[in-house]
Amino acid sequence: MLSLGRARSVALLVGIVALGAGAACASSEADDTALPPDGDGGASILPEGGEEDLDAEAPAPAKDAGIDAGPKTCSDHGFCPTTLPGDQTVNGLWGDGTGVVWAVTKEGDVLRWDGSAWSVHTSGLGELKTIWGSSPTDIWVGGSQGLQHGTGESSTSLTFASSALPGEWLPPIQSIWGASANDVWAVASWGFAGSGFAFHYPGPRDGGTKWELDPISTADVGFTRVWGGHGTVWLGGGRMSTETWANETIVLYKSGNGEFTELTLPVNPDPKLRDHEKYALLTGAIVSTSTSVVIYGQPESMFVQPSVWRGTSADGGKTFQFTWAADPRRDIPRIHAVAGVAANNVWAVGEYGRLLHWSGTSWAPTAISITGQPVPDPFFAVWTRGSSEIWVGGKGMALRFDPAHAKDGGAQ
Repeated sequence: MLSLGRARSVALLVGIVALGAGAACASSEADDTALPPDGDGGASILPEGGEEDLDAEAPAPAKDAGIDAGPKTCSDHGFCPTTLPGDQTVNGLWGDGTGVVWAVTKEGDVLRWDGSAWSVHTSGLGELKTIWGSSPTDIWVGGSQGLQHGTGESSTSLTFASSALPGEWLPPIQSIWGASANDVWAVASWGFAGSGFAFHYPGPRDGGTKWELDPISTADVGFTRVWGGHGTVWLGGGRMSTETWANETIVLYKSGNGEFTELTLPVNPDPKLRDHEKYALLTGAIVSTSTSVVIYGQPESMFVQPSVWRGTSADGGKTFQFTWAADPRRDIPRIHAVAGVAANNVWAVGEYGRLLHWSGTSWAPTAISITGQPVPDPFFAVWTRGSSEIWVGGKGMALRFDPAHAKDGGAQ
């Protein structure tokens, strides 16, 4: 008799599919600017360029006799379901560059993919929301019980221990990102506009792991994201406006050892929207250079277009100017996370098994089906390194990209 977790895994292998599955991802030349290792989310809902009707019927993928022989194990775009141990919801993913991939779950487990199967590496850590690492033996995870640091002689022998944070009655850790093992950032909040905390880890102090509360925590921003690259660090979240009593989307950035500068992102200019409908929860960002960043947001209100902000600096990163744009579709399912390796190679995941790819000119739905049966469950996490190492995860599922199974150009 199948356990609940095993039954769920079998069902996933039999019926996984994305809404609009079958549309081929548009291909493009990769942006020549590489990013540092991602955390739990990187970036987008409409970078610059054209639009695409995501409801349009997609052309049938080219046939490959070699791959078609035998049971179908991966989608036509090369996404292959994996079996999770037990009934798990994946909230965050990170790979160490050696083929080992780690996942954190709502159930409080840290899962490890060894190249062929998942196993529970650590459990009982409370709801986990985010993961980031600097190497195979230096990994941070965060969630309802604060921060946990994974270290060891090897990836298989990694052990996780609680890392003390300054302050009391701290909200959950929402996001972690680092430039190196001795330059790590984490943000904590209740996930909405209000007081939040920004922590910095500058490396071991006095023989231990010492996190510092950054003074920017006094800005009364409910931090939900931290990201960076090219010598910059960015924090993002929301704040309640004292003028309109609606939430504002706030970002703070700094370069090198400088101070954080605060910016309020512009909002959807549609005059038909009320103030509270213009606030967007951040889903990710991409730092292309020290003077260029793209930030993505999902409105809290249903049926309001997702947002994308493009920031550029004309003075070497001292000041940034942001412009706002919207996804052309109002009925797109809610996006939960975005990540990418370049501004023209971005992945977005969300409700109803939705997986979208941005090629630099348009968004396209990605096929994750192996039978054609729809999946109502959501994705919450996406992680990518380069154009061939891609993982997505969510409620009861984790999918890996295998280029060998991608047909007619595949998934970039």
